[in-house]
Amino acid sequence: MGMLLVGIPHGAVDHLLETGNIESRIKPIFVFNYLSLAFLNLFLWLFFPIGTLLFFICYSAWHFGQTDLKEWKIKKINRIKITMWGTLLLGIILLGHIAETNSILAKMNTLNIPIDTIKGKQISILLGLFGIVWAIFEKRWMMLLSTFMLVISIELPLITSFGLYFLGQHSINGWSHLKQGMKVNNLSLYLKALPFTIGAIVLFAAFIFLLRNNYLNEFNNNLIPIFFVFISCISFPHVIMMNRFYNSKLKK
Repeated sequence: MGMLLVGIPHGAVDHLLETGNIESRIKPIFVFNYLSLAFLNLFLWLFFPIGTLLFFICYSAWHFGQTDLKEWKIKKINRIKITMWGTLLLGIILLGHIAETNSILAKMNTLNIPIDTIKGKQISILLGLFGIVWAIFEKRWMMLLSTFMLVISIELPLITSFGLYFLGQHSINGWSHLKQGMKVNNLSLYLKALPFTIGAIVLFAAFIFLLRNNYLNEFNNNLIPIFFVFISCISFPHVIMMNRFYNSKLKK
């Protein structure tokens, strides 16, 4: 439900971000550039998987940090603060579930983080304490609540922990910023996102159908790597577009 209501839609209006105008039409050159960035990312995964994994983590941390700090109106936002918060939250989630994280990384044939479960949780809690001190210093209580929730979610499965953050915080905040920057209401923005949302649902349904009917047996052992590479490819151009949007429409 969360993916349908805000998870997919918040990334389905990237074609409007160049102008910030809800009435903008999709330009072929935009589609070409957008897909080119996605396929460039796929090319990097095929030939430089470890470097691309690190790159994926870096631009994800930037995107999450930028969205959160914009929402909380942190004073004197800069690249250091954005990177610090994004790294902190991903650190809490990934290191707090180090066994699951390493399992996924192993299936992707990339890295193995040499930390056991106990040390991973200890580092996550230390990161959480730093986040709490930072939130108190900034006097941002939603930031404090977010940090508490991230630390508590260590006791949940990795996908659940990340899903709660991605849907319950990041996607909702991103959606709110899109409405603010384009000066529209929920319905108008959702209708603009609907074609791409439906397209994503159709692709997902087709994939599940093929999987359940044994048409994709050769991919059964590689579903997790394929999923994360796919997310990486489609999120790369999205991060670029949202960064431009924040710098042009939501500077403060």
